Amino acid sequence: MKPEVEKLVFTEYESDNNFIPFMAESPFGTYYIDYDKTEKTYSSYCQYAEIGLDKTLIKAINRVNDFHRANVLNCLSWQE
Repeated sequence: MKPEVEKLVFTEYESDNNFIPFMAESPFGTYYIDYDKTEKTYSSYCQYAEIGLDKTLIKAINRVNDFHRANVLNCLSWQE
């Protein structure tokens, strides 16, 4: 049985520029989502990979959580 991986909790930070940053931390690193006010897109990434580009915050968070879950499960071993 695969272990359950907790979802990331993102925090919005204030910004004076064209981007609104969101950040979530995990034992595997920090994940970021930047909202581009001009392009109206959400760009997600971590220190070692670009994760994706989305039109809504919900889709960006889901994409990052899927990426995070895959990272955690790749590091663990289990028997099915």
